[in-house]
Amino acid sequence: MSRMRLAASFCLALTLGACRLSADPAATPPPLTFSGEPTWPETSTYPGLGAGRLVITNSYEDSLSVFDLSRVGQSPLPELKRVPVGLNPIAIEAPHHLAAAPSGDFIFPLLSNYAPGTGTGPHGSHGTGTVDGYVLKLSTANHRLVAQTRVDRNGGDITISPDGKTLAITHFDLQRITDAAQGNGSPDARLILVDTDTMERRAAIDVCPAPHGVAFNRQGTRLFVACLSDEVAVVDLTPTTPQVTRIKIAPDAGDAFLQKYQPYMVAVSPASGDVYVSCLVSKDIRVLKADTLTVDTARQTRLGGAPYLGAFSADGTKLWVPNQGDDVLSEIDAATGAVARSLALPAEQCRNVHQATLVRGSPYLAVICEGIRPKPGTLLIVDTATLTVVSHTDVGLYPDNVAVVVRPL
Repeated sequence: MSRMRLAASFCLALTLGACRLSADPAATPPPLTFSGEPTWPETSTYPGLGAGRLVITNSYEDSLSVFDLSRVGQSPLPELKRVPVGLNPIAIEAPHHLAAAPSGDFIFPLLSNYAPGTGTGPHGSHGTGTVDGYVLKLSTANHRLVAQTRVDRNGGDITISPDGKTLAITHFDLQRITDAAQGNGSPDARLILVDTDTMERRAAIDVCPAPHGVAFNRQGTRLFVACLSDEVAVVDLTPTTPQVTRIKIAPDAGDAFLQKYQPYMVAVSPASGDVYVSCLVSKDIRVLKADTLTVDTARQTRLGGAPYLGAFSADGTKLWVPNQGDDVLSEIDAATGAVARSLALPAEQCRNVHQATLVRGSPYLAVICEGIRPKPGTLLIVDTATLTVVSHTDVGLYPDNVAVVVRPL
C-alpha cells in the first residue's frame, strides 16, 4: 500500500474528522469530534454530603460509588452516584482505600497506582507496582480536587487521626522484599504522615516490610501497623522524631522473606485500646495488649477463611471480621476471642468479601465484596441485631474499601 493510501485509510478508520490530507503541513486541523457520553461527568452533578454518605473505592475502574446514608437499611439501596476519581483519565490509578475527615468536609482517596489483576508493567499487580502513588483531598460538597500529595509506590492503607489533622499512609511494597532478597537495599517500606490542612508531608518513617493495615490509638499518640513480616509496628508519635517498635506476632514468627502469619489488618478497640490483628496465612485474629505491648494468646481466634478488614461495635464488645476464602462474616466476642455468631454470605450476593464497616449511629454494617472480574463487586448491608443481609447493590469493579462520611453529631 502506498503512503498516500495508508494515510487515507487511517483517516477513514478514525472517522473523527481531525485527520485530513493537506498540501500545507502548517494548516490548522479541524477540531476533534467524539461520539458517545462523556466518561467523566461534570462535578456539578455530584450530590454533595447531604445527611451523610457511604463512599466506596472501586480500584479497578477509578471511581467512587456514593450512597445516601439516610437510606441504609432500606431495600433496595440504590447507588446515588458513580463519581470518577484520579489525576489521569486514561490510566488505571487504582484508588485503594480512603479516609474521611471527622468534620465531613473532605475525603482522602489513596491512588495506589497498582491495579489488582493488571499483571506486569509499571503499575504491576498488588504490591509490585513501580509508580509512586498520590493522596487526593476532595471536597464532599462538589467532589472537586482541593490538593494532592505524592507518596510512595504500592499504597496499602490510609487512616486519619482522631483530631482530623494527620493522615497516615502505609505502602504494601512487595517489590522491596524481592529486591532485598537479591541483595538490593532494605525490605522496609515507609509510613508517611501528611498534614490534612496543607497536604504537606510531616514525616516519612521506615517502618517495616510490606506494611498494610494502620490505625491510631484513641489519643492519636500512637500508630499500629500490620507488617507482612509477622510483626506489628508500634509508632510513638510523641517524640519530635517518631519512634518505631516492632513486635513479633508469635514466638515462631518468620520474617520478611519467609512469613508464617502475614499480618494484614489492625483494629483498635474503642473500649480497651487493645489492637486486634488479622493474619492471612494462619487464618486467625491475634490481640496485642495496648498497656504491655505483648500478644495475648488467650484471645486468639481461629477462623475458617483469611480475615480481612473488620470493625468494632461502638462499645467495643464485638468485632465483626469478613473472612475471604469461605466468604463468612464472623462476630467475635472481644473479651474472650470466641466466635459468637457467623453469617455465610450468599454466593449470588457476595464473592471475595473484603471489608466490614459499622455505619455510625445505626445497627448496620456496610460489607464490601470484591466480586469476580469482569463482574462488578457488591455492597451488602447487614443488620447486626439479627446478622442477616438487608440489601445488596452492585457497585464498581474491585471495590476494596468503604468509608462513612458524616458531619459530627
